[in-house]
Amino acid sequence: MGWELSDNRGDSEVEDVRLLLPVEFPNCLPRVALPDASKHLVWPHVEVDGVICLENEGIPVDANAPINLVRYILQRYSEYRSDILTGDLAGEFSREFVSYWDWAVDESAAKIVSILNPRENSSIVFLGHSDTGIVIGETKEKVENWLKHRYPEEKIDLDLMDRALFLRVSSPLIPPYPQSVVDLIRLLANESPELWRTASELLELRSGEDREFVPAFIVLVSNSSSGAGIVALSINRRPRVDRGGRKIDTVPAGFRPGKLPERVRVLRTWGPGAHYRKHRTRRADRNWIHGRDHNVALDKLAASHVLMLGAGSLGSGIAVLLAQAGVGKITIFDPDHLGWENLSRHALGSTYVGYNKAEGLCEELNRRLPHIEGCVARSEFFSAQNSEHHQLFESCDIAISTTGDWNLEAAIARMQQSGDLAKPIVFSWLETHALAAHAVLFEGNDGILVEGFSSTGDPKFPVLTWDANQEVPIPACGGQFAPYGAVSLAYAQAMSSELVLEYLNFGLPSKTYCVFIQSAAEIQNIGGKISDEWKTRFGEPDSAQSIYRYQWP
Repeated sequence: MGWELSDNRGDSEVEDVRLLLPVEFPNCLPRVALPDASKHLVWPHVEVDGVICLENEGIPVDANAPINLVRYILQRYSEYRSDILTGDLAGEFSREFVSYWDWAVDESAAKIVSILNPRENSSIVFLGHSDTGIVIGETKEKVENWLKHRYPEEKIDLDLMDRALFLRVSSPLIPPYPQSVVDLIRLLANESPELWRTASELLELRSGEDREFVPAFIVLVSNSSSGAGIVALSINRRPRVDRGGRKIDTVPAGFRPGKLPERVRVLRTWGPGAHYRKHRTRRADRNWIHGRDHNVALDKLAASHVLMLGAGSLGSGIAVLLAQAGVGKITIFDPDHLGWENLSRHALGSTYVGYNKAEGLCEELNRRLPHIEGCVARSEFFSAQNSEHHQLFESCDIAISTTGDWNLEAAIARMQQSGDLAKPIVFSWLETHALAAHAVLFEGNDGILVEGFSSTGDPKFPVLTWDANQEVPIPACGGQFAPYGAVSLAYAQAMSSELVLEYLNFGLPSKTYCVFIQSAAEIQNIGGKISDEWKTRFGEPDSAQSIYRYQWP
């Protein structure tokens, strides 16, 4: 529903506009549209159906005053038209150049995923093919790694991997776009002095592989006032043939072997008979995924290696958080297999029932975040006495143990104190019902885990105490179950992950000790209370759920 309004400003280009009321009105703003789509890609913010994007979707509105919403959007349109007439919106195409490129793409062209770092200089890059499109990255190894992570069941033909041109341009391509390939190349040459050299290098490589008539892909990166953007195109060249159907190479005509200038080679190859297609391009590089180019800690995290001992309910969630934070490599040890009974509090779902927990978790993380260097699974017990395991421990930047295995963790702590293990480690564990959780960092031989436990692993300073055993028996040999849910568990996972990330980003003193304590009401509701040992050593906690930081006993 809507109205057609006259716009009398002495500008004959547009005399009428339409005020449209969406079905959600007045719970959203009205829309303003031009009579047709003739100004699409001519005026900024005009969508393919002629609707003008004057405000971000989802802007809060006062549904109790619908007339004010109409007045507001008409005022915004009035300001927009004034800016059009004065040319004040000339920079909008550049600021949002990726959106306008998407509106102009050839929808039948292959979709492209870019894992390129937009901060890199112009160069030759690599592209690989999958059933769903094309992925482009700096090296053949990065593209191969991404494809194997993203599509572990799909057979990837690495022989089809080709080269492409990654070109940094000083200004983005904006409407109106060049009509011919020659115009496009000359425009790009004005924006990037590297064009002739890199394009000629690409052509030389491709001709040597008999790929000169396969579409050549060019990825363009440019910075605008709203950040870096990437778009891609392909140049398609039809071969010239003689009357017998044989290809004729007219590119070097008139030049002695090895004397063909770069500029001439590029224009002759991509000039007569060539056309180009715009491709829809999406960034999937780590800088975009982990903070949309605004994560200052990412380079350090991406170069980090975390060793994880345990991929159970606590460890699996920590692994997910570390990977989502941007940690580049995670190695996980766990010999256990996922059961149906684990699903309510494990990071993996029913797809992985019967899988080894470490293998399933790594497959899932690699698939979910294919740009990371990788998650490596070890479906075995970790032993600090094993020379290979010891070497792996010493090669990481930090380790974290969530096994709850006292024998293993005590052995690691003693080796750390004696100097046999030099790398830092975080030990993390839960108390009953996950109503309290602990995470403590040790580095070097400054402090030792066993100082807070008895010789058999009982904590000297438990947060909680109970009048009765809270373990629940299950119908299995020696089986017992500690009931707790995913919500309480989430606090422990976040606290432990934060401790690891804070160490990687800024460094922390050894014996930094973090404790999560659930609210007093929640603890009392289940029949627990704060232990005298805890109150004597650390005092009475707040009644609300809190995370505390101390120095390890």
